[in-house]
This record gives sequence, C-alpha cells and structure tokens, in this order.
Amino acid sequence: MPGGTSGIELAREIRLREPGLPILLTSGFAERSRNDALALDIPVLAKPYGLEDLRQAIAQLPINSG
Repeated sequence: MPGGTSGIELAREIRLREPGLPILLTSGFAERSRNDALALDIPVLAKPYGLEDLRQAIAQLPINSG
C-alpha cells in the first residue's frame, strides 16, 4: 500500500474510527496476513480470486448497524 501503511494497520485504524464498518482484506500474501487479520477478526481473501469468491466473501461479512 502507498505510504508504507499495511492493510492490517489500515484495518486497525478503521476499527478505531468506525467500529461497525465491515472490513475484508485481500492479499497475495494471505498466509502472512492471515494471523494478524484473525487476531482482529478480519477475513482475508487470497489473491487471485474470482468474482464469485469475492461475492461470497462479502456476503459473509458481519453487518453491524451501530
């Protein structure tokens, strides 16, 4: 990501600012990101993925209205 920020760092900041916003990370290095993401309860979709994979991953995101 630009500026040296990782997806995990961005996800942490989003959680602080908007705790109910669903987050889905995508990564070509899913195994490297997976442990950090799991600790934050954030799903990781491994690249490459197809449109149906993305649709399913989005459909499984928790929707919080708070």
